Amino acid sequence: MASKYPNLAVLTSAQELYRLPIAGKESDCQFDRDLFAMGCKNYILTIEDQVAHPVGSPTWKALPEVLFSGALHGDERVGPTIAIESAEILLEAAACEAKPNRKIANKNSPILWRLELQSAASCRSELASRGILDAERKWLARLVATRRIVIVPTANALGYDQNIREENGLDPNRDFPFDLQKSEACMQTIAGRTMNELFRTHMFQLALSFHAGVKSISYEWGATSYAGTTGTNLSPDHEAQVQLAGAYSRYGGAFGNDPEYKYGTHNDMVYSIRGGMEDWAYAASWDKSKTSSCNPSTYGGYKQEQTLYDDGMFRSFNFLVETGNNKSPSRNLGSNMEVLNSMGVGNGHIPRNIRLSLLAVDMVEPYVSIKSVGGIEVSDDIAPLAKNVDGGCWQEKSFSIPEGKAEIVIEWSVGGAFNVDRTSIVYGKRSDAPELSNCVSHPESIRLNAAFTSSGDFSGNGKFHDNGQNFGNLSTGSIFTTKVDTSKLVEGDSIVVFAMAQVDSSWSNQPADIDPQRPPQSHVVNARTNPDWEYKLTKTNGKVVKGRRDEKVVKVVKGRRDWYSVPVTIAIGASTSQTLEVGSRFDIKIEGAEPKERGVEDEDQGVDVGNVGRGNLTVEMVIASYIHQMYDTRIIGIYMQCTEIIHTSQ
Repeated sequence: MASKYPNLAVLTSAQELYRLPIAGKESDCQFDRDLFAMGCKNYILTIEDQVAHPVGSPTWKALPEVLFSGALHGDERVGPTIAIESAEILLEAAACEAKPNRKIANKNSPILWRLELQSAASCRSELASRGILDAERKWLARLVATRRIVIVPTANALGYDQNIREENGLDPNRDFPFDLQKSEACMQTIAGRTMNELFRTHMFQLALSFHAGVKSISYEWGATSYAGTTGTNLSPDHEAQVQLAGAYSRYGGAFGNDPEYKYGTHNDMVYSIRGGMEDWAYAASWDKSKTSSCNPSTYGGYKQEQTLYDDGMFRSFNFLVETGNNKSPSRNLGSNMEVLNSMGVGNGHIPRNIRLSLLAVDMVEPYVSIKSVGGIEVSDDIAPLAKNVDGGCWQEKSFSIPEGKAEIVIEWSVGGAFNVDRTSIVYGKRSDAPELSNCVSHPESIRLNAAFTSSGDFSGNGKFHDNGQNFGNLSTGSIFTTKVDTSKLVEGDSIVVFAMAQVDSSWSNQPADIDPQRPPQSHVVNARTNPDWEYKLTKTNGKVVKGRRDEKVVKVVKGRRDWYSVPVTIAIGASTSQTLEVGSRFDIKIEGAEPKERGVEDEDQGVDVGNVGRGNLTVEMVIASYIHQMYDTRIIGIYMQCTEIIHTSQ
């Protein structure tokens, strides 16, 4: 998967990334032989758009983070398949939506551009044949282009290989330093240490841990100290947790005779435990009275300082998804047909939990998108594998309307939220916009509102709200419509239009009987309700400056209330002109790239082989097509060199 999507996915292991030991011996995980180490590696797949967000850039640091883990108990077999299939559908949609890529057009090669357009049409057709239409493909692609998704398919790799619950006789889900009674009774497993290192180097806002044995979705609290007469089941973030769990259940849906997931606190739905991953992931950074450091002796020991946590690391909702009573189901698994449709022909265990997973990726951060201008759809939402260039949207998201048009209708949607508390269109002269927005980061609300005009406020429900859409089919989300006054604009003028939304203020509400009595503590709640919320994860680079270690910021979570779309530019043309979109990558014209009459088609490659040498296609075009299909655009440079050789030999 990582080799198939090189700019979107990176595969590594806890052993390579964190220098952890390998659990197991020579007879374990024989499919994964290593000359220098025997046993089972703990693999980690990271999905992020490294073209749009180069490693270390401000946007890379600010990507909201989601974690999926499977098989923390090795005999619970569904989780790894859910995690990998979720990754595949996300990556396939993103790679397809990235085409046609403007960087291909910039090479000014009609051959390459024609092939790029053909490849774009082909992958869209393939996805549509499985029920992933334009709206769904664009949605999935946006998720990949605007989030970081970390996947640990088999957290307990040794147990998964042996098909047993434990790792070397130890239960990984009792191995975390929360609500324990002995410090040596944690971080004894490589599974536990793998998750610990991941949380130390990320600030996950949402996470899903897939298990089996019962059937439920649960959230805090699950610690023994918060169960029964010693406390309550309700956390400071209860309101958001119950809303999310309900949406997971609804969008996951039912299949056959299997109803929707029941949901509630861990203590109510499963049982209370000490050392559980879920409560640890939520509260280890702030519930210090129940968090301890670890000093295990297994695998040669583990540094105690690795379980000393700063205030921003552990503030995640790590939902426990118990996928079913059968830990290793062999029936009703489902297929890849109509995966996003809870009533689709391929529904089953895996598709239900893929949908649940995609919902988590969607809900990790709110977003706003302008959908149409004057009845003409904006062709691009967020195109993956495109560089985020300051001011790039001025050309790439732009429309032209005729002078004399009194008003223009704008449609927009709000996603990543259940409740749209307030949303509006904000617009003003293009000449005022460069100082207010660079097309990459959110503008400052105070300055934008002072310079621009608001259309008036609207409110509504998000598509995953309990009163939202029918979950059978996924649509583009809540659509809002208003009119922008253009009557005083003349030819040559241009305006910039933003859509803005405030969402999910109810997440900060709290029942009376929460424990402990504190405001919401999670990143995901505060990131959308508390503008004063800010945490930075740093990595010490070893240098000492003025007696202090020089630390580099690697991840950031910053709260805000106002969420803005990428702006759309509307230019005023002549009174005789028409309303149209300009700057779309689909309208790029390269002389010679227009489709020509086709002959005998090679079904596998989509190449007009029958017309090679007869005027429609040339030898180099056939070579280019095969290269494009097999390796995409990574080796276009090699192709260009090949064509030079062909021309020389001719």
